[in-house]
Amino acid sequence: MQLRTLARYGLVVFGGLLAGRRSVDALRTWREWHRWALTDPSAADLYRTNFWVDVVILVLTLGIVGLLYRSLGRRS
Repeated sequence: MQLRTLARYGLVVFGGLLAGRRSVDALRTWREWHRWALTDPSAADLYRTNFWVDVVILVLTLGIVGLLYRSLGRRS
């Protein structure tokens, strides 16, 4: 197997682990945001911010991994 192919698959596994972790964190903070929304709005605001940070990092991770995966697949 070529080194380039191994790098592509390793990148997919690593990106999947990062994206999976961020999606679990986003789900947890979304639940906490809605749980605290009525009783403590300042805590809910913190969880809302953390939720959006996790979502943005998740999307960026998937985008960067996708671009690197495609670029490693091309031959010059």
